[in-house]
Amino acid sequence: NFSRQAGRLDLALSDIEKALELEPDNLPIQQRALALFLDSGDAALLERGEGLLDKALQANPGDIELKLSKAQSLLRRETAPPTEQARRLLREITAESPKLPRAWVLLCTLELREDEVGEALDAALQGLAHNPQNRQLLLLKARAEGRRSPMLAVPTLRGLFDRDPNDTGVVSLLA
Repeated sequence: NFSRQAGRLDLALSDIEKALELEPDNLPIQQRALALFLDSGDAALLERGEGLLDKALQANPGDIELKLSKAQSLLRRETAPPTEQARRLLREITAESPKLPRAWVLLCTLELREDEVGEALDAALQGLAHNPQNRQLLLLKARAEGRRSPMLAVPTLRGLFDRDPNDTGVVSLLA
């Protein structure tokens, strides 16, 4: 993790390769490798990460973090079958773990990307019912409201501004 944060991807890859070689079925090591591979932007590493993710999910089918990683992986493809598979997976995750904001954020983002504004707003509101102060969900709610009518987003954005008047992202959306 330190090597990755320091911008030394080559060293981080070398370290994770050694760790996987020593303990290929160790879930925490697999999760670190997945984070590195799937966020790399490199096609070969992405493919390797997807293979490792499938292997990890087979061994740990109930692991929520792995399921979320799978959903994110599917969303990167931006085609209909993987998108629908990601939607089903995210709905399953939000039903199992409704207090997990990352799942609601991914589901809402997916619905906005697919121009399903009503579904996006519904996902944001359901997520906020379990995580009422989550900034990401509030911003996604405002985006969905704004797609219907910019005036609908104003109360949500004002609430975010009241919480943090120095949030330039919210200020620019209100302008």
